[in-house]
Amino acid sequence: MTHQFDSLIFDMDGTLWDATDGYVKCWQIALKKLNYPDLINRPILESVMGYTEEQLLAKLFPHYNPAEQKEIISTIKTAQDDYLETFGGELYAGVAEGLQQLSKHYRLFMLSNCFPNTIYQFLNVTKLSPFIEGHICYGENPVPKSENIKLLQYKYDLKNTVYVGDTLGDAQQAAIAKVPFVFMTYGFGKVDSYYQSFDQFTDLVNYFIDLKK
Repeated sequence: MTHQFDSLIFDMDGTLWDATDGYVKCWQIALKKLNYPDLINRPILESVMGYTEEQLLAKLFPHYNPAEQKEIISTIKTAQDDYLETFGGELYAGVAEGLQQLSKHYRLFMLSNCFPNTIYQFLNVTKLSPFIEGHICYGENPVPKSENIKLLQYKYDLKNTVYVGDTLGDAQQAAIAKVPFVFMTYGFGKVDSYYQSFDQFTDLVNYFIDLKK
């Protein structure tokens, strides 16, 4: 029996765009300002995509005390607020057109483990606000993605939604929230269990539009 989905909730990094190079520049600015010698490059940030703030600090800055970690993360957030829209990111092929097409058939949302302002920056850079009805991130509500999925469901009265992401953590949190997980294989993670997987965003768009026919 075909699922009659009413909405799609999208992860951001690795699913809708790749802003890793922009994040690297922001982080480098922050660490230079603090005179910290830590090296931050693209492979390092790719390895922690989807992590919460606490997980980032534990993985990348375990040798600093809590006060220093707090200063690091605060300075990084400020740098991203100041510079991310300048450095930007690159939408994956088909995302801009695909979200516009999907919005004619589904209610669309975003959910990420990013810092508080990053989804706003994403929407400002990409001009995709008209197609995203609502969003939430860990920086605004620091609970697991499963809880934020449930919050979106409750707030917007979503009856049958899916979560679209690219990491094992995304898949696990969707399972906890008891919503189907759609895996985008071009992202930053590897997942073996999912409702559907797609190698290109246009394939996802065509699949979900076909469900409405």
